This record gives sequence, C-alpha cells and structure tokens, in this order.
Amino acid sequence: MGKPWTSEENATVKRMIEEGASIDEIFSALHGRTAGAIERQVGRLGLGQKFARAEEFSLPKIEDAEILSREEALKTLSAAMKRLREGGKTSELEMERLRIIIAAVRNYTVFDSYEKYAELEERIRRLETVVETAEKAEETTHTEGR
Repeated sequence: MGKPWTSEENATVKRMIEEGASIDEIFSALHGRTAGAIERQVGRLGLGQKFARAEEFSLPKIEDAEILSREEALKTLSAAMKRLREGGKTSELEMERLRIIIAAVRNYTVFDSYEKYAELEERIRRLETVVETAEKAEETTHTEGR
C-alpha cells in the first residue's frame, strides 16, 4: 500500500474529473502517484462514472527498417541513463518513459545473446562439414592404401 492520500490531492482529483480531465492529465498534476493509484482513488471517491477513461488505440505495424540496431538501442539507453544521472525535477510520465526505454534495451541484450548463439551454431555446422570432409579423405586414403 502506498502513502496516504492528502485532502489536497483528493480535491485535485475531484476538481480535475469534474473538468473532464484524462488520466494522463491527472497523472501529470499529481507527482508521486502512479496511474493505477489514481484510478483506484477515483473508485474510492465514487467518481468512476465521471472519469474519462483513455480510449484504446491500435498500434501501427513496425517495419523491419524501424527496429533499432544494437548500436542505436545502446545510444538510446545511454541518453536515458544520462538523463537519470543529471537528476533534477522530472514528471512521473518522463520517469515511466525512461523505465520503459531501459526495459526495452534489456531485451536487446537477450537478442544479442541469441545472435551469438546462432553464430555459434553456424560455426559448429562449418566444423562438422570440415570433419566430414577430413573423415572422407581419411577413408579414401585408407581404401587406396589396401
């Protein structure tokens, strides 16, 4: 359970809902509160029916050309980490964006491991071919020597 809600925060939530604010707008106004916490508090305050829920949207298909290379992903991660190191005031939304970037780049490291695995498989295939060729050559030498 998080920190208790203050009367000022509750008043802000009530006022913003009455004004038709979205979850993102309330989220931006209430530093230190997550979107989930705000939605739960809206329910506790009995304002759920007045709450303007975010509309669903469909994501466009991402083409291969739009996927970041490892180098681009690492640059993005580096910029996010630099922003975190700088400190200072930032919105919850910006913090969430930075967290998402960091989590996404972690997946690139998993992909990198997969690429190395695929490379090792290819090297093993080539070695197997070399061994087969050597074994055939040895068999031929043995057969010709009889």
